[in-house]
Amino acid sequence: IVLSPDGEQVLLAWERGYWHGPAGAVNPGESILNALVREAKEELNVDVDLYNPEHPPLYIGGYHKSRARQGYINDNFMVWLVRASSMNFQVDEKEIHHARWFNLQQLLDGCQARDDSSHGLCTLPPELASNGREKIDGKLLRWLRAYQEGRGLRCSIDTRTDGPVSKTTVTIGVQ
Repeated sequence: IVLSPDGEQVLLAWERGYWHGPAGAVNPGESILNALVREAKEELNVDVDLYNPEHPPLYIGGYHKSRARQGYINDNFMVWLVRASSMNFQVDEKEIHHARWFNLQQLLDGCQARDDSSHGLCTLPPELASNGREKIDGKLLRWLRAYQEGRGLRCSIDTRTDGPVSKTTVTIGVQ
């Protein structure tokens, strides 16, 4: 989940018939947060700031599926919240064709009264929907509420280089 530099807005992409945050798989040898940076750049051409001491990455939640999509590893889905370095973005026109910034508070307030997430999706109020794009991922709304309520876990990142090899360690739940 990508927030604006001031934390007031959230950048969402329209794909598969609903609004959601950028997402993707971790490549072999890639850290989770490096994958996050890569996916945000590939899909939305947005730069995120992982090393801001005032707003470090937050682990918000996730889930695990015991069946393996690729056939050799279980699917683990982790939700991270980071700040964009600027408001600039551009969709890739391959995976993502539409994206926009939503005011975080308006999104949460407007969707709370219309929560039909028992089916996985919620309906945006008319003032937030555009061009028939009115569905939003219900899990995303729950994760944004968790963030708003202060339930995210702060993370630290340590990258060490040993010759041509670099090793990144992400620690979840630091003070």
